[in-house]
Amino acid sequence: MRQHGKLRNAVGELIAEGPCELNSERQEITMWPERELSALDRHRGTLSVEMENGTILELSKKRMIFKMGMPGNGRTSMYRLGLLEEQPFPAFPAARVET
Repeated sequence: MRQHGKLRNAVGELIAEGPCELNSERQEITMWPERELSALDRHRGTLSVEMENGTILELSKKRMIFKMGMPGNGRTSMYRLGLLEEQPFPAFPAARVET
């Protein structure tokens, strides 16, 4: 199940937003940003994802960015973001994450 999420920095500035999926086994969130306002690969510091249900998940510095070619749409990005600490996530099973 996917939920819309907003990726924000420590001062609340929007970095990106789009559909997100939680993978509790791998302790990460995957985001397919529909809107990217700054380059995540250059961003340093604390990040969090605010989900559409109001849940806010803190992220570790562990992240990967994939640039993929899409037929007819050019290139798109996909973010893989590690979770920082265990938090309940109502729409998915509770994630066990790095501390």
